[in-house]
Amino acid sequence: MTTDPVDGGPAIDLWNFSLDVYAATGVAEECLTLQDSYRLDVNLILMAAFAGVKGRNIPQSHLDDASRCTADWYANVICGLRGVRRATKGLIANCSNPQEWETLRRSLKDIELKAEKEEQATLANWMQAHSASWPTAPAREAVVTNLGSLFNFYGMDDNDPNRVSYHLIVACEKFIAAREPSTARGCCGS
Repeated sequence: MTTDPVDGGPAIDLWNFSLDVYAATGVAEECLTLQDSYRLDVNLILMAAFAGVKGRNIPQSHLDDASRCTADWYANVICGLRGVRRATKGLIANCSNPQEWETLRRSLKDIELKAEKEEQATLANWMQAHSASWPTAPAREAVVTNLGSLFNFYGMDDNDPNRVSYHLIVACEKFIAAREPSTARGCCGS
């Protein structure tokens, strides 16, 4: 994810959080592994982490609802755009104007990011409408719980090493520390 953060309401808060967290060391790789190997929607992963940073545990039943509210957009638009963008990657060697081809690929990536942002706006609005009823928990615990619930929702095995999402959890620490400055400490209790 590479687009400029902006100021604004809940959709922008989620987007800015996602940009910052996704740019942190190791997070993109973890998210892409989860996306490509397990078909997880990265925007749902980031929303679950965001809710956790806010100290909210998303009930398992609500994850199904969140997934349903963006499923068509994700499957038909985002995955479609991603497929086209990825398909063009290997074709550059065969084109007559590689510079034009690369411009086309960048344009496709920009459109894909705009589609991701639209999905996040839908998720942020959904979260705002539902999160008041969610149980509260310490932020660190809520991040881990929400990610575990999401991985369960997607049917990931409890022993799968990709469930850990260490880099994502560490990246959330910055936001947790900003919300809880008196208790700020490392993710491992240091």
